[in-house]
Amino acid sequence: MSKEKTDSMIPQGGIAAAIVKAQAAIISVSKDSTVDFGRKYNYTSAEEMIRESRRALHSAGLALVRSAWRLRVVESTPIVECDYILTHASGETMTFCDLPWPVIEGDKRPIDKAVAGALTTSLAYFLRDLLLIPKQDEAEMDKRDDTAHTAGALGVRGAVALRKRLASVDADQSMLVEVMAAKGVTVPEDMAQWSQALLPRIDKWIEGRAKTLAQPAE
Repeated sequence: MSKEKTDSMIPQGGIAAAIVKAQAAIISVSKDSTVDFGRKYNYTSAEEMIRESRRALHSAGLALVRSAWRLRVVESTPIVECDYILTHASGETMTFCDLPWPVIEGDKRPIDKAVAGALTTSLAYFLRDLLLIPKQDEAEMDKRDDTAHTAGALGVRGAVALRKRLASVDADQSMLVEVMAAKGVTVPEDMAQWSQALLPRIDKWIEGRAKTLAQPAE
């Protein structure tokens, strides 16, 4: 296809042409961070993805803002939903609504940090999709160490649900770990990695504790 014919197919003004220009302005994003899982890997952080995407957007007269976000719980899993507005210097706009991203809470990662991380990562992946940035290497989420993950584990969703059940009987993870340790059962530090096979015994303990708490004090 000739260059003349290709150029005639590209919108010549407004937000559509600006998106084409922004996509052409960014070929790839550098690997600015390193993680060591026994072997060192270089990867693109969310912050670098946002920085380079903003440069490409601004060069095309585009600005992106997160107009709103909400925290929802879907089947015991916390989710952030984001709305974005893409604005062109001409005044044209495009809106993107209800874009979801899971909130991964865990040990040494309280809910406030988990929500902040989800907002940053979701923005980075949205920008990569918007600007069609090639995945030449793994990004931040892809470099997460999942070597401890095993099939049949509770997973994040199951861990969140179990923590809620423990809280309903005035208990927490450390108390349950002590009970299991007294019975010779050891578990990973990350509750998401606990085996689902433990649930019947955990359920029985929670039910027993609930009955004890329901008894009137003498």
